[in-house]
Order: sequence, then C-alpha cells, then structure tokens
Amino acid sequence: MKIIFKPILLLIVAIILLTACEKEGEEVLQYSYHDVAASWYYYGGDEKDIFMVSLLQQQNNVTIDSVSMGDTLTASNSIREFLLTFSYPEKNTTTRVVLTNITDEEAHITELDSVVNLRENRNLSFLKMSANDAVTLYSGSNNSGVENPSVYSAAKYQFYYNEPDLPDSVRLVFYNLYDRGKPYSIDSLNQPALYSLVVHKGQFSNYIELDRGDDIHNKMVYFFQLKDAKTSEIIQDIKLLNKNLNLNTASGYSASITGNPLLLKKGNIYITSDKFITAILYKSGSKYKDKTLFSTEWVNNVDY
Repeated sequence: MKIIFKPILLLIVAIILLTACEKEGEEVLQYSYHDVAASWYYYGGDEKDIFMVSLLQQQNNVTIDSVSMGDTLTASNSIREFLLTFSYPEKNTTTRVVLTNITDEEAHITELDSVVNLRENRNLSFLKMSANDAVTLYSGSNNSGVENPSVYSAAKYQFYYNEPDLPDSVRLVFYNLYDRGKPYSIDSLNQPALYSLVVHKGQFSNYIELDRGDDIHNKMVYFFQLKDAKTSEIIQDIKLLNKNLNLNTASGYSASITGNPLLLKKGNIYITSDKFITAILYKSGSKYKDKTLFSTEWVNNVDY
C-alpha cells in the first residue's frame, strides 16, 4: 500500500515533534559531540598499575552523562594517548574529570578529581613524575600567561626532563637541516646554532620561539645537541647512524619540533599546527630523545 502525505499532515507531524521536544517552563538543552584528546605520562610508574579516565557531565551534582576511555591505561615511561567522544550542552561545557587507579578491583583509588571547560580546550594532559607525586592536569599546555608567538609561522617550545642519568641541568643546542633526500650528511646542519636553552631537572624550562616561515614544504628537520649545562661537556652529539637511513634515526633528532609542520590557511598564510609545545626528554636504549608531552593549537578562527 502506497502512503501519500498531504501538506497539512506534514504540518501536524512537525508540530507534534516540536512539542515533544519541549518541557513546560524548561529550556531544552542542545547537545553537541566532540572528540576529547588526552595524553598521560607517568615517569617511573609500576607497570602493573592501571588507570581509568572518566568525563562526567553533571547537573546539580547528578551525573547525566559520562564516558570513560575505551581501554585501560597501563602506567609506563612512555606517553599514552587516547580519544574520547563526549556529548555536552553547548551552553554548559564545564565537565568533571576523574582519574582513578583501578589496579585493585575491590579498592579503586581516585588520583584526581577536577573540573575543566571543554570549550576552552579539549586537549587534556595528565602528568605524574614519580610514584610519590600527585597527578597534575593540564588543559592544553603549561602556557598560562605566556604570549602567543610573534608570527603565525612560529611556535614556542619548552622542555622538561627527570632522567636520573642526566645531571641537574642540561643545555640543549638546536640546529636544523634541509632534507634534500638520501644520502644524508651531518655536515649539512645549518650553522650557527638556532638556539641554546638550559633545562633544570624536574622543572619546565622557559619557552623558546622558532619560526619555520620559509619552510612551506616542511622539509626542515630539527636536531638538538645535549650538554652538561655546568661543564659544557657533550652528553649526546648529533650523529647519523647511516647516510642512507632516515633522519629520524639520528642521535639528537627532535621529534617535537620537526613534527610541528606548517599548514596552509586562507590568504596564502602559513601557520604552525601547534603554537605551544611542551616536550619531554627521555632515554630510549642508548639515546636521549624528545617527544611532545602536551600542546596547544592555534584557534581555528584566528584573525589573519
């Protein structure tokens, strides 16, 4: 049987649907769905420890919606990242964030219970540098009160380390190299050094600003030389393992800086993917490496 809807019938159906979506005297909340990116770093943690991150949308202290990460997060000396898809009212983006140690199924321990505004930043980072430290939650990055880079093609970087094998302070000396393809030569490093930065163990360094405005094809690769800040002794030099191996295998390759490319925006304006990056130095095998701990993107509606 073929059913034909007349215009008047469609109007009646529409009125019924609109009425069903409203409550007398109450405003119907409009929800939107967003991906929330979270990263977790636990230095020196027990590999048996298991944690769970939960986002809770509440009204009058009553949870009306919640989501937890899709998989358990085991503590390790590497950064773990995951995405959560979460819905919340467009007019109320305040969300409760709870980090729970669920290693003991019968005795869950709340490590952190805080509130964030997902409208301001949906990149959450959890940092715990030792078993005795409290968990610190960063929304976006550790850049409160820091001015934006001077140009859109630049970014600001800071570094952190807590490696027991390193001295109390180190100096990072940064260089770059234009990638023209194999074979590679370390003699192609641009001279002089781009920047020199002192980092104290267990402390976030100051920010440095690096502009890659001329690198519109993202061919520039960045490296760091690692020195003892007090004695100037070279702890790790920049070395290629083989001239035919990719540059990311070299000692001193900077993954955090190289991995922040230029993006083409409207009006032929190039802008870095992230305007702030906090990177951590860590030891992998016999080499010291860096990786992004947390970052902050330029806002999408930036005024050009």
